[in-house]
Amino acid sequence: MPSGRIHSLANITVAISGATVMLFIGQSTEGIIGVATGAVTGCLISPDADVDSGAIADYYIRVYTSRIVEAVWTMLWLLYRKALKHRSFLSHFPLVSTIIRIFYLGMLCGMFYFLIATPLKYLSGLVRIDWPLFLWWAFVGLVLADTAHWALDELDKKLGGRL
Repeated sequence: MPSGRIHSLANITVAISGATVMLFIGQSTEGIIGVATGAVTGCLISPDADVDSGAIADYYIRVYTSRIVEAVWTMLWLLYRKALKHRSFLSHFPLVSTIIRIFYLGMLCGMFYFLIATPLKYLSGLVRIDWPLFLWWAFVGLVLADTAHWALDELDKKLGGRL
């Protein structure tokens, strides 16, 4: 299986190339930043959220925040990790797995809506962003990152685990 580092590098590559393509085809700021944001978000809510021993996101959260935040993150994903087998269709196939992870987080984190919505409400008065359009492109970026993740896993299988 490709390492979390390889998957993270792939997500960053998708973010940069996706934003560049969006820029060249004349998309809006929401599209350019949205695709990049979605792809980078894939480093945290990747298809590997189903790994029982944790994923690279756990490491990032521990290093850049704290062990307490990492423990909360781990507890947040516990049910997901127990319900889905690693590399299953539901946890890894592009678009399907993306929607399932977003739905899972939405169900568990509905209470955090106010933590996110309140600052965005005030920010939207300062910065004019079409939030639905931005979120759509962020979703597209996350799907692209998930597709790169899936393609790397498939390539690794064909190479006999040498990636």
